Amino acid sequence: MDLTDREPLGYCALVYEKDKLEALLDLITPDSNRLVALVAPDGRIASSNQNHDEVLWKILGELKEHGDETGELVWEWSGRERVLVSSYETKVDKWHLVCLVRSRHLLTSVHVTAGAIFFIGILGIIVGTIIEQRVANRMVSPITELIQQVRRIEKEDYSMRNEVHTADELEVLGHSVNHMSDRINVLVNQVLKQEIGYRDMQLQALQAQINPHFLYNTLECINSLAQQGRKEEVREVTVAFSNVTKSLLKESREVMVKEELNFVKDFLKIYQIMLGDKLSYQIEVQEDLETFRIPRMTIQPLVENAVLHGIKPCTWDGNVSVSVVSVKKGVLISVNDDGLGMEQEQLGTIREYLENPDGDIKKDGIGVGMKNVIQRLYLYYGKNVEIHISSIPDMGTTIDCILSVKTEDIM
Repeated sequence: MDLTDREPLGYCALVYEKDKLEALLDLITPDSNRLVALVAPDGRIASSNQNHDEVLWKILGELKEHGDETGELVWEWSGRERVLVSSYETKVDKWHLVCLVRSRHLLTSVHVTAGAIFFIGILGIIVGTIIEQRVANRMVSPITELIQQVRRIEKEDYSMRNEVHTADELEVLGHSVNHMSDRINVLVNQVLKQEIGYRDMQLQALQAQINPHFLYNTLECINSLAQQGRKEEVREVTVAFSNVTKSLLKESREVMVKEELNFVKDFLKIYQIMLGDKLSYQIEVQEDLETFRIPRMTIQPLVENAVLHGIKPCTWDGNVSVSVVSVKKGVLISVNDDGLGMEQEQLGTIREYLENPDGDIKKDGIGVGMKNVIQRLYLYYGKNVEIHISSIPDMGTTIDCILSVKTEDIM
């Protein structure tokens, strides 16, 4: 070729062996889905990697019909499948290089590529979700833990400690909540100890109270019986009064039910001698409750109230009954008399006091003993006690105290 005007100066003839050329084509295109052939200008198949000469001639014929022997077309092979045909014609001697590729092979490659892209996309979404979840958990978990701790503090449970170690503001907040919980716990314990001490002093003061009229009347009764020469009754009253005095002098805050009822029996025995046949009484206690512990002088003031305000003022003989039994809510202490009873106004005053023990009370609305026992029960049991009073004029009064306790506390 002349490099100045790029015109050919001559031609070079290439002689080759057909077998070696076919081997070369097989090496270049080993895939059976592709057919590559070299076609001479006279239409003879000079070389091909597959033996499909008739197909190649038909394809070249169609290319000539389209007037473009160099190009591409989609051709249907024997009605079975479609192939993509590419043909290139040399400028010198009109040789053709023809390449056939099965369309399904091309689509397979596309499908493989699409599948790979889809798989990579799904994998990316999964990895992204996992990373996002881990980041979210790193932020949300400490906050959730702090919320749980604050809710426990609201329920007066200060035992929970958060373990927030995020090296940021959340960790500072976590330490602050722990410190706040510890401080509240210390303050609550201090207040609780003060309240317990104050309540103990109140209980001791209330338990130390005794109706001076009872002491005076008992001594007068003993003196009167002695003057009448009723030695046996003097002995009974003296023994009972001695037992009552010993019980009053005890410093223990609690006693067993059977001890409290023995105290009540001695008290009733004294009044029975004072009032003669006008007073009778019954005392019943469930056997497994005899060792159940209650505040000292819980039942006696109720019985004293029944005798002095129920039986003594009435003109007929009266009876006082005391019972201690188990009920669904806990332990029921019941004191009943069939004496004078109360008017609705006085009953309403007492019920009002039961609802608000710290409020003012009318002077004659409730006795000192009744007020004393109500205060002590509320101080001792708090919300775990219920006191109910019912009364009908000229028919008597019933006082029920329900102590809400667990079964294991009774046994």
